[in-house]
Amino acid sequence: MKNIFKQLILDFQEQEIPRPTTREIPPFLLPKGMRKAFVLVGMRRSGKTWTLYQQMHKLLDEGVDRRQLLYLNFEDDRLLDATLKDM
Repeated sequence: MKNIFKQLILDFQEQEIPRPTTREIPPFLLPKGMRKAFVLVGMRRSGKTWTLYQQMHKLLDEGVDRRQLLYLNFEDDRLLDATLKDM
């Protein structure tokens, strides 16, 4: 499972981050100055992924190194057998 996570990280680092239509993000959703990992949860098809992509582009535009960003989709088929212990 460790190798699968390594591959998922490499895949993310090598792919282009999609550029969504820019929308205003409410300040309570993504607080400024947060220096910790961020998890965004919500209903299916409510714009979570696109909100994160938009925020990633903003961080890149501000000079954040791409290697400091990571998006993992836990619905990836390679993670079907993952357990909490694997995390």
